[in-house]
Amino acid sequence: MGNLIGDNMISPQIKLAYKFGFALDCPLSKVWALQTGLFFVSKGTNHTIVEVDGYSAQAQVNALYMELPLMAAVHFTIDRNTKIIVSAGPYSAWGVGGKTKALGYSWSSSSKPDWNSRNVIEMNTFGEDGLDLRRFDYGVGAGIAVEYRHYIIGIDGQLGLSKLQTDLDAKHLTGFVTVGYKF
Repeated sequence: MGNLIGDNMISPQIKLAYKFGFALDCPLSKVWALQTGLFFVSKGTNHTIVEVDGYSAQAQVNALYMELPLMAAVHFTIDRNTKIIVSAGPYSAWGVGGKTKALGYSWSSSSKPDWNSRNVIEMNTFGEDGLDLRRFDYGVGAGIAVEYRHYIIGIDGQLGLSKLQTDLDAKHLTGFVTVGYKF
């Protein structure tokens, strides 16, 4: 699940987000490990009213990133086949693509946008010819997972710390349900 948070972001709605890639668990001891990897991540929001300099717009933002986390992890052994893993640490990400749809008009808090109307503008999420989000994103993440034999299931959360655009006080807030297989 992805969202944008910030002072001039009004009534954001959660966007289905996804993340896939590979992870590396580097044991430092029987309990501690360093986790990293490379992931393709979807972030953004489904419907946010944005106010900038007296202009109001509703937007669907889809931002695609290549992400590199660096997490400290603690492995709690429950039994011979089961571990609970708690991890936390920073991440950095580079925006590689995405599209944004925007609809500008006079709005009320109960209005719903018509995303199929001719008033919708579609633009690139990154770059000067579009929404112009900054490509570099960084923040902190935390997660908890259960490892049973070679199978892993868990939940992760991330809070972006970088301001995503000059005019918007927006940051990423993202959560994931993770499923994996450990080779």
